[in-house]
Amino acid sequence: MITSRQNKYIKLIRALQSAVKTRREQGAFVVEGVRLAEEAIAANWPFSVALYSANLNERGIKLLAQLKDLGITTEECGTELLDSISDTQHSQGIILVAEQKPFEQVDNPDFVLILDAIRDPGNMGSLLRSAHAAGVDTVWLSADCADPYGPKAVRAAMGAHFHLPIRQMEWSQIAEQIASENLAVFVSDVGEGKNYRMANYASDLALIIGNEAHGVGQEARAIEHKRIHIPMHSEIDSINAVAAGAILLFEIGHHKGLL
Repeated sequence: MITSRQNKYIKLIRALQSAVKTRREQGAFVVEGVRLAEEAIAANWPFSVALYSANLNERGIKLLAQLKDLGITTEECGTELLDSISDTQHSQGIILVAEQKPFEQVDNPDFVLILDAIRDPGNMGSLLRSAHAAGVDTVWLSADCADPYGPKAVRAAMGAHFHLPIRQMEWSQIAEQIASENLAVFVSDVGEGKNYRMANYASDLALIIGNEAHGVGQEARAIEHKRIHIPMHSEIDSINAVAAGAILLFEIGHHKGLL
């Protein structure tokens, strides 16, 4: 049983939880809890190690057996020690180190989500979750977005990482991808452009959702083709990026026959 805070796995998980630099250098991120681990296993996602504690429930014990059958290193850990490296107040009895899979090119995407400077990790995860649920093919992130593999983003995405190709790029690279795929680019704006219910989403397209405070930036506007907005009550001037993103993603998914 692991009891020392100096154990190599304890130190690795703590560093992965707290530092973007470590996640990128190690090509890894942390997955907490039975449900997310089950999602990852179902998607054949690669893990390197799993730490668990004595308070693991029956469902977690079955999960642990699966991990062992897959040849993944499993180590029991003191409950308080596991709690100390959890990103939540109390761990769910199991914490895993997962690999960051290399980006797999999606050929001829029909429905792309582009996130522009989304800074809040929880918002990032929620938008990824909505994207997966709405049938998005792939998600492209501007370089100044929050790390999609941060613990709060992973938790909020509720397993979307294991199904949805995610790539973080400079705007010049995003523009090249749009041109090579011949995508129509829709930008969500406040009170400008066409009512989102009246737009034509028949073509292969990319939807850009902008920053929580400032909306879509100039680099995103430079590649836009069509501007759409969500009508609102006169006393309300805007809704948050997560809500706007969900409304637009599901509308497009419906038009494309994905829902």
